[in-house]
Amino acid sequence: MGDGAGKSAFRQAFDRLPPLVQQTVAIGIWWSANIATVLLNKWVFAKLSFEFPMALTLIHFSVCFVGAWVVIRWLQWNHCVELSWEDRKSKIAPIAAVYCLSIVLGNVSLRWVPVSFMQTVKAFTPASTVLLQRVLQAKHFPSIVYASLAPVCGGIALSSVTEMSFEWTGFIAALAGCFATSSKTILAEKLISGIERFDSLNTIYHLTPWCIAILAPLVFMFELEGIRVWWAEDVAARGLQRDAVALLGTSGLLAFALNFSVFLVIGTTSAVTFNIAGNAKIAIAILLSWLIFRNPMNAMNVLGCAITICGCTYYGYVRQQLSEKDKIKGGGGSSGAGERASLLPVTNKS
Repeated sequence: MGDGAGKSAFRQAFDRLPPLVQQTVAIGIWWSANIATVLLNKWVFAKLSFEFPMALTLIHFSVCFVGAWVVIRWLQWNHCVELSWEDRKSKIAPIAAVYCLSIVLGNVSLRWVPVSFMQTVKAFTPASTVLLQRVLQAKHFPSIVYASLAPVCGGIALSSVTEMSFEWTGFIAALAGCFATSSKTILAEKLISGIERFDSLNTIYHLTPWCIAILAPLVFMFELEGIRVWWAEDVAARGLQRDAVALLGTSGLLAFALNFSVFLVIGTTSAVTFNIAGNAKIAIAILLSWLIFRNPMNAMNVLGCAITICGCTYYGYVRQQLSEKDKIKGGGGSSGAGERASLLPVTNKS
């Protein structure tokens, strides 16, 4: 994850920790930041009446860029990959456009549906990735890959038809967000996989300025007036100015902590560990969301969530086994390609 000569004291101290401690710290930050980001975003929408998903995403991107600059340039935690203008324009900008769409759709879904349901639907992302790779790239997968996705799709279907707080706008936004996230993964695999030492932290550093440039005009045109009215007639009227600024700022900080933890997780854990930890995190997020927001869930809905999580775990195991076989054969193959490209920056997803 970097050259020893360029490491800061912070990075050197982290590297001296035993591997198990590094993994525990990385996964702990990842779990905490991910779950806290999703729950706080839902709180902002539901309790603070902040109904502006593009603006919230813009806040996240802005804080993430500042955080990445501090970590890379000031703390020197990681090397900085320098890119030419042509690479930024042809490789980073397209990913940024799709990335913006995926995050905005995620925030839209959070506004309309419970966290538990949104997290369950987002588990469709592996299936949407396989589907897009099959249709757009004509990639072929072993039948066991499709079979492993059956419980994922079945669990989501069961959760959807039994969801007591079902809302079409939130459901469609979450499902569309899966395809947008998959498109981002495929684009990232195609465009930046050849850039030497281009890790997730550098991705944040180079991607977020483009995201800000894309979203800022849209927020100005479509949400600025609504934000002004919300601030004057809701926040100021209730004397919640400090609370609003604190919650929105904390949401941005958590988004950066989530992205930074992804960088740590990639460098310290195996794909198997990540798969297990990721699906356990979804279960914890669903439980905490129910405890905090008390959204109604019946037995069939809980069963659908459980089937989805188990399906995701099995799918991850299958892909890992196929990836290991490819390595033994000495070929890349499609079976394991791009799985960890999905770990590129996220601000509100699993």
